Amino acid sequence: YYWKDQSQADVSYEWIDISSDNSTLTFPHNDEAANENINLPFNFYYYDSYYSSLIVNANGWIGLGSDNNAWENTLLPNSESPLNAIFPFWDDLNPINESNSTNMEGYVRYHVNSERAVIWFDNVRRWTGGSDMDGYFDFQTVLYSNGKIKFNYRSMSGDLNSSTIGIQNSDGSSGLNVVVNQDYITNNTSIEIKGKPSWLSVLPLNLEIEPSTSENIPLTFDTSNLTDGFYNYNLKLS
Repeated sequence: YYWKDQSQADVSYEWIDISSDNSTLTFPHNDEAANENINLPFNFYYYDSYYSSLIVNANGWIGLGSDNNAWENTLLPNSESPLNAIFPFWDDLNPINESNSTNMEGYVRYHVNSERAVIWFDNVRRWTGGSDMDGYFDFQTVLYSNGKIKFNYRSMSGDLNSSTIGIQNSDGSSGLNVVVNQDYITNNTSIEIKGKPSWLSVLPLNLEIEPSTSENIPLTFDTSNLTDGFYNYNLKLS
């Protein structure tokens, strides 16, 4: 996987407005996943597997596996952190929840169609350990049917030095850090994450070749989950 922000010519900020057509998640606690799973009308490809549903944790991350109540964000990859997870803004957030935690504010809403799923943290407040750590965060994650991930940040106010933005796989052996505990995100910005396409496998990924010799590198193309169309990918060998 690799990431780009809108400083790249092919990435632009594009907020998807679902304010008039959405469902609101209910959280049992401000450190746990919502009571409802989100079912996807497409198979989402992530770290070499397909997923048809996801969970949303109150602390600013989306899971394709089990829940985790960790609120203290870390560097990725980390096997003690939420696994098989996507982190648009992992921090100790405090949306409206059934345990009525102190100073809870903001809702998490979503909308799905055949092309994408939007998960919107609608002005969610951080759990306040003091006025210097307070903040309100309005951002969304978009999971596209082709496996692309996009984080859109509309209004991020307060302290921004405490969060993890990135992804990691199902056992914490591989991950991608975009930002960890840095004041990087600003209003009306986007981050885009892409990986290799679902239809291409390359094995082995690492190979030693002796001088003056050659090796064949097999490429496997699997079209079983594709619709009719034209597909392309630039594979770089280093």
